[in-house]
Amino acid sequence: MGKPDAPTPPDPMRTAAAQTGTNVSTAVANSYLNNVNQVTPDGSLTYNATGSHSWTDPSTGTTYQIPTFTSTQTLSEAGQKLKGTTDQTKQGLADMALAQTGRVSNLLGTPFDPGANAPTAGSAAGIMGVPGAATSYDPGGEIQREFGDAGKIQGADDFSADRQRVEDSLMARMNP
Repeated sequence: MGKPDAPTPPDPMRTAAAQTGTNVSTAVANSYLNNVNQVTPDGSLTYNATGSHSWTDPSTGTTYQIPTFTSTQTLSEAGQKLKGTTDQTKQGLADMALAQTGRVSNLLGTPFDPGANAPTAGSAAGIMGVPGAATSYDPGGEIQREFGDAGKIQGADDFSADRQRVEDSLMARMNP
């Protein structure tokens, strides 16, 4: 009894072609499965196969038709209104920024001398300085102690006893 003959080995080109065909079919099926139409309170998202393109396997020369999809998003009435408002806000801010660009450019182009006073009428033009510091303090008018004919706002005008109690309490915390 002799040994049986070894089986004929598979043709690598046919195996590759079969595998490529399976891979392309799987990819096309996944595309269709993943393009799920959606309807939400904000609107809808719809996928449609709108064509295809040809792809040729470089190993076998087999040509496949690969579908292409178009997704279309439609906003609800409320969503469209909100988008319109958002777009208007963005445009308004962009317009405002553009209008201020010239002003910022002028400020950045003006020399700064911290030793100079701020420009006043008749001062040297074109030099930006620091405004003069305030040299006095205005404490304002007298404290209002009554409110119309409702009487005094506070029950007493002398709070020295309360102040002393608070000071004593704070000092007691600092002195063990």
